[in-house]
Amino acid sequence: MIPEQPFSSDPDNFGNSKIMSFDEIREMEKQLLCACPIEARQAFARFLQMLPSLPHEQEMILFKQGVDDSDFSMADWAVAAAIFQEWLEGKKRVSNFSKKLGYLSCCAESMATTPPALRTTLAAQVSFMLENYGFLG
Repeated sequence: MIPEQPFSSDPDNFGNSKIMSFDEIREMEKQLLCACPIEARQAFARFLQMLPSLPHEQEMILFKQGVDDSDFSMADWAVAAAIFQEWLEGKKRVSNFSKKLGYLSCCAESMATTPPALRTTLAAQVSFMLENYGFLG
């Protein structure tokens, strides 16, 4: 279920613990979804390949690590992931989580040397990369 209201905790305060309980995984999912603007939450949930009863701890940890390793916020990543997911669906394509996350990470890294004043959003960079280079994964 996608939360309608923002969750009260800050999504950037998750630790990188390797062992998470089912409840902690669900909490992290809620935080990730709440970092995403309402209009992009459904696509972002599909990007995360959320299943109601199957915990996917490793994916949550990897997504959070990608955010932590970049200059972009959780919300930036969530919107970029939603745009990427909608692009895939528009092309009637599917890909696994790790390939999708790798693409987002590559897009974030491609802007690492761009001065902050000239840097575009991660979502805009993902859109640009998809339009100009596509996705082979």
